[in-house]
Amino acid sequence: MKTLRTPLFALVLLLAFACKDDGTATTAVANDEAAEMTATSISFNSGGMTSAIDDATVTTKANGSARTNACGYSESIDAAKSNVAGASITYAFNYHYDYALTCTTAVPTTMTANMSYTGSLDAPRMSAQSTGTGALSVKTLDTSFNYFTINGSYNRSGTFVSKVRNTNTSNSTVTFVLTDVTVDKTSRMITGGTAAVNITGSVTGKGDFSYSGSLVFKGSKQGELDINGTKYLVNLETGDVTSL
Repeated sequence: MKTLRTPLFALVLLLAFACKDDGTATTAVANDEAAEMTATSISFNSGGMTSAIDDATVTTKANGSARTNACGYSESIDAAKSNVAGASITYAFNYHYDYALTCTTAVPTTMTANMSYTGSLDAPRMSAQSTGTGALSVKTLDTSFNYFTINGSYNRSGTFVSKVRNTNTSNSTVTFVLTDVTVDKTSRMITGGTAAVNITGSVTGKGDFSYSGSLVFKGSKQGELDINGTKYLVNLETGDVTSL
């Protein structure tokens, strides 16, 4: 009997360590899955944060120039966003924006864009039913600057369904805090700045998870995403994620 117990005990220990090493027993959502949730919440082609930044840029350019008669501008706008025909990512979001222009000595200085939205998306690696809010502040309106400077926050909450790895279904929130994000006034391209990133949520039967990190806007529709020390290159237009 003794000779049977020893190998059995050793086998149990070996299996226990193996479960810990594969990362599935101790982590409800893998690091790469958190990165994909983040990229989906960012990308233009999924109606994400960069799409909201573009809307704020367009409205500011049209109504927040250095003209004195722009002072006093405020407007509420409802916008339905959806993918172009044949796109690999299908989405439909309804956005509500509240814009207001602030002037100093009759010169426009800040455009605020507060927003809320709800909708869904279906991408090759993930689908989601989401709601969210945002509060952006657009500065450097003066014509002496060839870029807008944007600070503020944006988030996306809801049910995220992974189509790869463990095909997790999670109730999650992805939050961004933007710092000095610059947008070219002519091309509307994001050229620089950073965002603090936080991803939290829970997976039924697996528990809670929490990731934090940062996003550096590199220009040319690229961003470098750092999630808990692991770095990824994110295409801000398509949402494609590549490990670095």
